[in-house]
Amino acid sequence: MTADTLDEALKAYYEGQRLGPDAVARLLAVAGEDTAAAPPARPRRWLAAAALAAGLLLAGAGTVLLRRAPAPAADRAAGLEARLVAYEIAVHHLKDEPVEFAGEELASISRQMAALSFELLAPSRVDARSRPIGARYCSLGGQRAAQIKLRDPSGRILTLYETAAGERFRGLPSGEIDVPGVRVRLWQQDGLLLGLADSTDVPSLR
Repeated sequence: MTADTLDEALKAYYEGQRLGPDAVARLLAVAGEDTAAAPPARPRRWLAAAALAAGLLLAGAGTVLLRRAPAPAADRAAGLEARLVAYEIAVHHLKDEPVEFAGEELASISRQMAALSFELLAPSRVDARSRPIGARYCSLGGQRAAQIKLRDPSGRILTLYETAAGERFRGLPSGEIDVPGVRVRLWQQDGLLLGLADSTDVPSLR
């Protein structure tokens, strides 16, 4: 994938999401990127450049556990999509928005979230001692998802994301991706894409 193709792909992706320039700028600021020099007369071009910088930052500094030497085009595309999803999860996580549906059991939370086309799953790759606090709706890749707050045995707050895998996410690789300030774990489970976000060393963006 050339730089121009990546630029266009990231521009199209982010313009189709709810993430505005401010959210991108704040996450890049956390990562130490200088966004103050962005030309105000060309906001759309700056958004594309900021998204490209985020993508390159993730590609260079982020760690995808399944990284291998030269991968087929389909694998590279899936890896890029995984980084984009991880970036979006990180932004949602750092906003630290309040839950809309309180509950201490996933089954009871799931019954409250009638707009979901799936039932919430107990995550197979999360410590079973972690307990739900509540959830809210969010979106991943333009489709509806659930953002579930969990408290782990040490008292830390994690956020779990669940959405239908469908055709778009079915081929995403499992693994961990380090976004500045957030560690994101992605995996597939029973027809859903799951993501777990864990803050590392930065405050929330609330």
